Amino acid sequence: MALQQYSCSTLRLKTNWPEPVQQAADEMEQQYRNLHSLDEIAQLSSLSKFYFARLFHQSTGRTPIEYLTKIRIERAISLLLHSSLTIENIAREIGFSSSSYFIKVFRKWTGFSPGEFRSGHAVTDFSFFTFD
Repeated sequence: MALQQYSCSTLRLKTNWPEPVQQAADEMEQQYRNLHSLDEIAQLSSLSKFYFARLFHQSTGRTPIEYLTKIRIERAISLLLHSSLTIENIAREIGFSSSSYFIKVFRKWTGFSPGEFRSGHAVTDFSFFTFD
C-alpha cells in the first residue's frame, strides 16, 4: 500500500509530467486570467483536446479545468490576504466573469466565502495556502 502511494505521489511531481503537460501547466500559471475553456488550454500543448485532457488528468490527478481553478483560487487567497481590492475586482483579476460565480467556486474549494476568509472570522493565521 505504501509503495502504491509513493508511486502515485512521485508521478504527480511536476518534473515527472510529460513535456506537453508541463508546458501547458506553465502556460496556465502565466495566463490563468485569459483562459476559459478546455479548447484554449489544449491549444497550449498542441495536442487534441481529448488526448490532452486524458494525459493531463493521468499525470496530475486533476482535470485541466480543475488545475486552472486551483491556480485561480491560490491567487485569490493571496490577493485577499495582501491587497485591499474588492471581491468583485479580485474575481475579475483572476479571470472569473462574475463575482457571484467566484464566491461559489471559492467556497467550494476552501469551505469559506472570500469575505469570511479575508475578515479572518473563518480562519486563523494564513500566510500561504496551496492545494495539492
